[in-house]
Amino acid sequence: MIWLLACTGRCPEGFEPGPQRALEELAGQELAPVCLGELEHSVTDGALLLLDRDLELTAQGARAAHLQQHLERPPLSPGPGCLDRAIRAEARAWVGELSIREAHGLPLRYPFERAWREGHDERVVETWLWDNPAGGPHVDGLVDAYRLRCEA
Repeated sequence: MIWLLACTGRCPEGFEPGPQRALEELAGQELAPVCLGELEHSVTDGALLLLDRDLELTAQGARAAHLQQHLERPPLSPGPGCLDRAIRAEARAWVGELSIREAHGLPLRYPFERAWREGHDERVVETWLWDNPAGGPHVDGLVDAYRLRCEA
C-alpha cells in the first residue's frame, strides 16, 4: 500500500505532508516528498521520506538529508562485497546527517555522534556500525538488516 501511495506522492494513512521547503532548506537539497508520522525510526519507502513527527524541525531536516542519500544512491548492490559497500554507504549517509546536526548546534543523539564530532572521521561511524550489528539507541540494526538483504 505504501508503494502505491509513493507513486502518487501522497502520504500513507496516519502520516501528513511535512514542511517540504523548510526541510529542503535545512537539508541543503531537494528532497523526495516528506511525510510526518509516529515512528520509532525515520525511514524511506523507496519514494517517500517518512519522518518521525516528534523530531524537532532541524533534526527532521538532517534526517531527511540522510534518507535522501539512500534514494539517490541505494546502499545495496548485489554481489561480492555487498555488505561492505552497504555499510560504507550507510556511514556516508550518517555523516551527512551528523554534519547538519552539528552545524545547527543540535544536542548529541546518536551513540557515535560525540566521537564523530571530535574528529569528523567517517570511519568512526562505520566502525560503530560494524561493532553494533544489532544497532543501538536511535540506530537500527543496520549490519544485521543489510546482511540479510545481501544474502537474499
